[in-house]
Amino acid sequence: MRLDKYLTICNIGSRKEVKTLIKDKKVKVNHVVQINYDFDVNEKIDQIEVNDICISYKEYYYYLLNKPKGYICATSDSHQKTIMELFSDLNQHLVDKLFPVGRLDMDTEGMIIVTNDGMFSHQLTSPNHHVKKVYLVEYDKKLPDDAKVQLAKQIVLKDGTIYQPSYIEIIDENHAYLTITEGQFHQVKRLICYLGANVTYLKRIRIGNLTLPNHLETGKYYELNEKELLKLLEKE
Repeated sequence: MRLDKYLTICNIGSRKEVKTLIKDKKVKVNHVVQINYDFDVNEKIDQIEVNDICISYKEYYYYLLNKPKGYICATSDSHQKTIMELFSDLNQHLVDKLFPVGRLDMDTEGMIIVTNDGMFSHQLTSPNHHVKKVYLVEYDKKLPDDAKVQLAKQIVLKDGTIYQPSYIEIIDENHAYLTITEGQFHQVKRLICYLGANVTYLKRIRIGNLTLPNHLETGKYYELNEKELLKLLEKE
C-alpha cells in the first residue's frame, strides 16, 4: 500500500495533507524518515510514525452513541443539529467518513451505531437479517389486554403499511419494552398508536444482544470492540 494512502486511511489527514507531512520529513517507516509519498508499505508489518508517534492501521471504526433528543441522524443538515456534531473531539477527517447506521427520530433517545463500514451497516439494518431492536416506550394510556397477541401477528395499517410480528413486554400502565426486527418510518410510534395510545417518550436500549450501558451518559459515545460488534449481529 502506498504510504500516503496508508496515512489517509489512518485518518492522519487528507491525501494532500499527508503528502505535505511526508515532504516535511515528519513521517518515518521502520524508524527511517521517508520522503516518497508513493513508498510501498506493509500495513501488517511496517511501523509507521508521524511526528514520532506510532500510527496503528485501522480501516473501519465503530462507535455506540447514546443519542439525546434534539439531534437528527444525518451526516449534515443546514437547519437541524446532527449527531455527528457530538463527535467533535475526533479527527475531522475521520468524522467526515462516518455515518449513522439506520436512524432514530429527533425526539427519540438511545442507541445508535456510527461507523464508516458500509457492509456492516447493511448487515445491521437489512430486514432480511432480522436483527432485534428493543425500545423502552412510554405512552399516554393503558394498552389493551391483548396487546401482546395483536403485535405477535403481522399488522397491516389502513394506508397499506405492513409490519412484521413484534413483541411487547408490559412494564406498567404507561411503560413497555417493544422489540422489532425492522426499522420502518415511525414504526414504534405507529404500532403503539395502532394499539390505541400515543408515545410520549421513546428510547432504544438494545440492538441484537448488545445493551446500552447504564453508565453511558446521553450525548456520549465510545468505540466498540470486536466482541461487542458480534453481539450486535446476534439474533438470539
